[in-house]
Amino acid sequence: MTEWFFTELLNSKWFEYISLILLSEWVFLFLCYYYNKYQLNLQNKKIEMKFSKNGAKKKEISNALVVDEYCAHVPNLPIDGAVAYLDGSFGPKTNVNFTELLFVLKGKIVIQFDKNVYELYEEDMFIIPPNKKHSLNGSNAKIFIACAPGFRPENLLMERDEK
Repeated sequence: MTEWFFTELLNSKWFEYISLILLSEWVFLFLCYYYNKYQLNLQNKKIEMKFSKNGAKKKEISNALVVDEYCAHVPNLPIDGAVAYLDGSFGPKTNVNFTELLFVLKGKIVIQFDKNVYELYEEDMFIIPPNKKHSLNGSNAKIFIACAPGFRPENLLMERDEK
């Protein structure tokens, strides 16, 4: 009788449902634990979570690229963000140890990446992994850039100095 019961239980849809519920609950608890642990670390380090335009630092990277750095005053962030204004060509460059996300806010940019050319327009996004040479070209373009881990100038290799 007991063997029959467990065989029927294992072969039933109820077992699938119960397994999914328990697995979902376990994943939820796991995520809550790490979220709370991460939040606790952020609180202990007193890392800012909100960055405003008023606190951004304007930096001319080259004749073609000016950046509003929102997070420059907070060192060692796991991710940071900036708004870039691109009017001309920038690069080729290589991001040594960070991934870069580009999101076009206004205008059009052209990215040369892995021997391919990509055109990005408003609300298009492109992700550049570490150690990939690429260049950007734009005309009066406004771009949101996020880097993970946070951007550090020494981790950017320029093929030629444009300034």
